[in-house]
Amino acid sequence: MKPASILYAALLLVLACAVAGCSSGPGTGPATTVQQPTTLPATPSPTPAGAAISLTPGPTQTLPPQYFVDVQVQKQEQSGVPTITVTFRGGTGMDFINQVNIVVTRSDGVIKTATMMSPRVGEERDIEGTSGDDRVEVTALVTTGSSYKIIDEVLPFQSINP
Repeated sequence: MKPASILYAALLLVLACAVAGCSSGPGTGPATTVQQPTTLPATPSPTPAGAAISLTPGPTQTLPPQYFVDVQVQKQEQSGVPTITVTFRGGTGMDFINQVNIVVTRSDGVIKTATMMSPRVGEERDIEGTSGDDRVEVTALVTTGSSYKIIDEVLPFQSINP
């Protein structure tokens, strides 16, 4: 294992825990609902004034065959609220995936995060989106300490009403 990879994974985990612990609380909305004790809630993080958000997707990485998993993202309206649903679909490497991190950069400048710890087939996270374009980044952390950005795409809002 590379020490830099282990340090990066540990730093990412500590950062996610710190952000979730400092900004979660009652009444923060449906994205913060904790359904399992191993789940970190999605947390809003407004972009500082003057800082630019990027809705431009970056490069993604292909998981090595032994770590292959499928993650699905979609955006649709749920009870009048644009919602981004990230679903873990499993795969041959699902036993090697320790964590799946989700970052949603909304078109209004709010950044929300969610995490799946040791995800199982069918596990989902719902994150409130906007009626504009929202960027979704999904990173998988494997047992070796390596992380792979497997999804980075912009999801436009599609109303169910024509």
